[in-house]
Amino acid sequence: MKWFDPLLARHGGVLYTDEAYEHGDTQAMLSWAVKRGTIIRARRGVYCDPRLPAWSIEALRVGGRLACASALAHHGLAQEPRELHVVVPANAARLRRLAEDVVVHWSRRRLAGDRVAVSVDEAVRQAARCRALVRDTL
Repeated sequence: MKWFDPLLARHGGVLYTDEAYEHGDTQAMLSWAVKRGTIIRARRGVYCDPRLPAWSIEALRVGGRLACASALAHHGLAQEPRELHVVVPANAARLRRLAEDVVVHWSRRRLAGDRVAVSVDEAVRQAARCRALVRDTL
């Protein structure tokens, strides 16, 4: 068992720096774990389990979590879309890695789901309104 496995499992595969500190871990321990490949530093203050799917890690790197068609694929209800759909808070700043294949969904409210993806209900609502999905089906 790897050092961070129980802590990552408790937090759904995504760990924030302050949670690691509350657990008694230090920045040096986090850095050591990243160098060994035990955890991945998705972005400043956000670490994740390297066993998460690549698209989930990429959503974390952008600054949000899986949304819309990507969340539906995460929940096993659709195939992985060509574009990565990520939801971020309306006031999010410093989004990273915004390539052409990333569709950002902005939200003013807290959406149900876990740290990796929005809930199925939220994903269905987003997909019904998503211009990128409509554009791809035409």
